[in-house]
Amino acid sequence: MQPVDTAAPRWLHVATIAFAVFLALLVVLANSGAGTHVLLQISRAVPGNDKTVHFALMGTMALLLNLSWGARRWRLGPVPVLKGTVLVAVVVTLEEWSQLFVRRRSFSLEDLAYDYLGILLIGQLAIWLVWWRRDDAQREEVDAHIR
Repeated sequence: MQPVDTAAPRWLHVATIAFAVFLALLVVLANSGAGTHVLLQISRAVPGNDKTVHFALMGTMALLLNLSWGARRWRLGPVPVLKGTVLVAVVVTLEEWSQLFVRRRSFSLEDLAYDYLGILLIGQLAIWLVWWRRDDAQREEVDAHIR
């Protein structure tokens, strides 16, 4: 049996890194207050405001990272968990909690909840996208490995 091809295309790795840099830039702008006015204007223009932005941005980050890593998983007891989902959730949690120490920012459990929803729902799409890309023999081998 052929080994399972989990290599993602180079452009996907570049897109993942570029999106992570974009998110880091947003955090720096928000923390410094330099981009607060512009960021608030953009989030107000989006239906659902800030919560939709949290959901979409963190979900997109999780999706890109999970796709870049070939939807690789860890087993937490009987549950397989996407590695990218775990990493994005940890970073997002640390970033939201760090807002307790930044004068211009405010910690919000509601923001964190929308972050987690996006990470879980959008990030999970990677499983089906990676699955769809594989042939039948590769799918059987992945199934055997996950069980």
